[in-house]
Amino acid sequence: DDHEGIVEELRDQAGVRAAALFVEEQSGWKASCRSTSETIDVSRLCKQFGGGGHKQSAGCPLRHWPQAKVEFLAALEAIVTA
Repeated sequence: DDHEGIVEELRDQAGVRAAALFVEEQSGWKASCRSTSETIDVSRLCKQFGGGGHKQSAGCPLRHWPQAKVEFLAALEAIVTA
């Protein structure tokens, strides 16, 4: 619970269109995502990695760390710059 609200703080910074926070848990790594507009659907991104959520708020597990982090960030950049 120490990380609660951090991803929202990242998203709320000027010029940010989407934010992701990576958290290490006992079972592995998790990504939490937020976007600033409905045109950036982070739930579609998280579904690709076995997660889900809503258009502007979603999360997913990240297996095979650190390669999954690289793939996740590349996919996030692709939807933000599309």
